[in-house]
Amino acid sequence: MKIQPNVRKAMLVAALATVTATAWATSDSSPAASSMHAAVTTTQEPKITVEVQRLPEDVRIQAEVMDVLVNNPRLAGRIAVEARDAVVTLSGYTITAGQARHAADDAGRVTGVRYVRNEIHPMLRGSI
Repeated sequence: MKIQPNVRKAMLVAALATVTATAWATSDSSPAASSMHAAVTTTQEPKITVEVQRLPEDVRIQAEVMDVLVNNPRLAGRIAVEARDAVVTLSGYTITAGQARHAADDAGRVTGVRYVRNEIHPMLRGSI
């Protein structure tokens, strides 16, 4: 079915006019919408607010120190980490005294740590 050019143009203009009229009718900037808005007050529901809760500083420090120690291949043993008022206490044992010092050094490099109390006991008295 072949449509004549004049009919085709008329159909395109009609479609464009329909889309434009629909967009104009639904926009808030139209004269009809602004006069209706003045006459009718609408209540807007509050938007949802999402708050990101931050970890307490000691919990963050403890988690970061544990992460650093777990990912250190130079350490072997069992180390407990406690943080209170930005003071980190390390307890437990390592194989050597050198590993205990490395653990304390690594813990001291974590952001926010003020002091490291090293209570780690080496199982052997030397260092590697």
